[in-house]
Amino acid sequence: LRGELEALVDELGVSCTVHFHGFVTNPHAIVANCDVYCLPSQSEGFSLGLLEAMAVGTSVISTDCGSGPREIIDKGAYGTIVGVDDEAAFAVALADHLLHPEDFREVETQAQGRAAEFDLDVMAEAYATQLEAVNERMSYALHPTHG
Repeated sequence: LRGELEALVDELGVSCTVHFHGFVTNPHAIVANCDVYCLPSQSEGFSLGLLEAMAVGTSVISTDCGSGPREIIDKGAYGTIVGVDDEAAFAVALADHLLHPEDFREVETQAQGRAAEFDLDVMAEAYATQLEAVNERMSYALHPTHG
Protein backbone atom coordinates (compact mmCIF):
# COMPACT_ATOMS: atom_id res chain seq x y z
CA LEU A 1 0.00 0.00 0.00
CA ARG A 2 3.02 2.29 -0.09
CA GLY A 3 1.85 4.14 -3.20
CA GLU A 4 -1.60 4.72 -1.72
CA LEU A 5 -0.10 5.91 1.56
CA GLU A 6 2.28 8.29 -0.20
CA ALA A 7 -0.66 9.70 -2.17
CA LEU A 8 -2.62 10.16 1.05
CA VAL A 9 0.32 11.96 2.67
CA ASP A 10 0.46 14.32 -0.32
CA GLU A 11 -3.31 14.81 -0.26
CA LEU A 12 -3.24 15.67 3.44
CA GLY A 13 -0.30 18.01 2.97
CA VAL A 14 1.88 16.32 5.58
CA SER A 15 4.75 15.20 3.36
CA CYS A 16 7.16 17.39 5.32
CA THR A 17 6.53 15.37 8.51
CA VAL A 18 5.72 11.87 7.25
CA HIS A 19 8.59 9.86 5.82
CA PHE A 20 8.70 6.42 4.23
CA HIS A 21 12.23 5.15 4.76
CA GLY A 22 11.78 1.59 3.54
CA PHE A 23 14.24 -0.98 4.85
CA VAL A 24 16.90 0.51 7.12
CA THR A 25 19.71 -1.62 8.54
CA ASN A 26 19.84 0.27 11.85
CA PRO A 27 16.61 2.17 12.58
CA HIS A 28 17.64 3.45 16.03
CA ALA A 29 18.58 6.95 14.89
CA ILE A 30 15.28 7.35 13.05
CA VAL A 31 13.16 5.93 15.87
CA ALA A 32 14.99 7.99 18.51
CA ASN A 33 14.07 11.17 16.62
CA CYS A 34 10.37 10.30 16.31
CA ASP A 35 7.80 12.02 18.47
CA VAL A 36 5.86 8.78 18.86
CA TYR A 37 6.10 5.19 17.60
CA CYS A 38 2.75 3.78 16.44
CA LEU A 39 2.00 0.08 16.12
CA PRO A 40 -1.58 -0.26 14.80
CA SER A 41 -1.40 -4.02 14.26
CA GLN A 42 -4.31 -6.40 14.18
CA SER A 43 -2.01 -9.20 15.34
CA GLU A 44 1.56 -9.40 16.57
CA GLY A 45 3.89 -11.97 17.94
CA PHE A 46 6.85 -10.36 19.61
CA SER A 47 7.28 -6.77 18.45
CA LEU A 48 10.98 -6.00 18.30
CA GLY A 49 10.18 -2.60 16.80
CA LEU A 50 8.10 -1.67 19.82
CA LEU A 51 10.95 -2.63 22.15
CA GLU A 52 13.46 -0.72 20.06
CA ALA A 53 11.34 2.42 20.30
CA MET A 54 10.97 2.02 24.06
CA ALA A 55 14.71 1.41 24.44
CA VAL A 56 15.60 4.74 22.84
CA GLY A 57 12.99 6.68 24.86
CA THR A 58 10.37 7.19 22.18
CA SER A 59 6.72 7.24 23.29
CA VAL A 60 4.76 4.25 22.04
CA ILE A 61 1.15 3.65 21.08
CA SER A 62 0.01 0.15 20.19
CA THR A 63 -3.15 -1.76 19.62
CA ASP A 64 -3.98 -4.45 22.16
CA CYS A 65 -3.80 -7.26 19.67
CA GLY A 66 -3.89 -10.11 22.15
CA SER A 67 -0.24 -10.88 22.60
CA GLY A 68 3.12 -9.25 22.22
CA PRO A 69 2.44 -5.54 22.74
CA ARG A 70 0.15 -6.18 25.73
CA GLU A 71 2.94 -8.02 27.53
CA ILE A 72 5.72 -5.66 26.44
CA ILE A 73 3.79 -2.51 27.40
CA ASP A 74 2.42 -4.35 30.46
CA LYS A 75 -1.22 -3.47 29.82
CA GLY A 76 -0.40 0.22 29.35
CA ALA A 77 2.15 0.78 32.12
CA TYR A 78 4.96 1.56 29.65
CA GLY A 79 3.04 3.07 26.76
CA THR A 80 -0.44 3.68 25.44
CA ILE A 81 -2.52 0.72 24.35
CA VAL A 82 -5.86 0.91 22.52
CA GLY A 83 -8.31 -1.59 21.11
CA VAL A 84 -7.69 -3.25 17.77
CA ASP A 85 -9.53 -1.44 14.94
CA ASP A 86 -10.50 1.42 17.28
CA GLU A 87 -9.34 4.18 14.96
CA ALA A 88 -10.96 6.92 17.09
CA ALA A 89 -9.11 5.84 20.25
CA PHE A 90 -5.86 5.54 18.32
CA ALA A 91 -6.33 9.05 16.90
CA VAL A 92 -7.05 10.48 20.36
CA ALA A 93 -3.98 8.75 21.80
CA LEU A 94 -1.80 10.04 18.97
CA ALA A 95 -3.14 13.57 19.40
CA ASP A 96 -2.47 13.39 23.16
CA HIS A 97 1.12 12.29 22.57
CA LEU A 98 1.76 14.97 19.95
CA LEU A 99 0.01 17.85 21.74
CA HIS A 100 1.15 17.04 25.28
CA PRO A 101 4.50 15.21 25.04
CA GLU A 102 5.47 16.34 28.52
CA ASP A 103 2.68 14.14 29.94
CA PHE A 104 4.54 11.05 28.69
CA ARG A 105 8.15 11.81 29.73
CA GLU A 106 8.05 9.71 32.91
CA VAL A 107 6.47 6.77 31.08
CA GLU A 108 9.15 7.04 28.36
CA THR A 109 11.88 6.83 31.01
CA GLN A 110 10.21 3.85 32.70
CA ALA A 111 9.74 2.21 29.30
CA GLN A 112 13.49 2.35 28.69
CA GLY A 113 13.97 0.28 31.86
CA ARG A 114 11.27 -2.10 30.75
CA ALA A 115 12.95 -2.57 27.36
CA ALA A 116 16.20 -3.42 29.15
CA GLU A 117 14.40 -6.42 30.71
CA PHE A 118 14.33 -7.92 27.20
CA ASP A 119 18.09 -7.59 26.66
CA LEU A 120 19.61 -10.79 25.29
CA ASP A 121 21.80 -11.38 28.36
CA VAL A 122 18.91 -10.72 30.75
CA MET A 123 16.60 -13.07 28.82
CA ALA A 124 19.28 -15.79 28.59
CA GLU A 125 19.81 -15.64 32.37
CA ALA A 126 16.04 -15.85 32.96
CA TYR A 127 15.78 -18.90 30.69
CA ALA A 128 18.75 -20.55 32.41
CA THR A 129 17.14 -19.98 35.81
CA GLN A 130 13.87 -21.50 34.60
CA LEU A 131 15.66 -24.51 33.08
CA GLU A 132 17.54 -25.10 36.34
CA ALA A 133 14.28 -25.00 38.28
CA VAL A 134 12.66 -27.50 35.89
CA ASN A 135 15.73 -29.72 36.12
CA GLU A 136 15.55 -29.69 39.93
CA ARG A 137 11.82 -30.57 39.90
CA MET A 138 12.39 -33.37 37.41
CA SER A 139 15.31 -34.73 39.42
CA TYR A 140 13.21 -34.71 42.57
CA ALA A 141 10.29 -36.38 40.79
CA LEU A 142 12.55 -39.15 39.51
CA HIS A 143 14.53 -39.57 42.74
CA PRO A 144 12.51 -38.28 45.70
CA THR A 145 14.20 -38.33 49.05
CA HIS A 146 12.27 -39.45 52.08
CA GLY A 147 13.18 -37.99 55.40
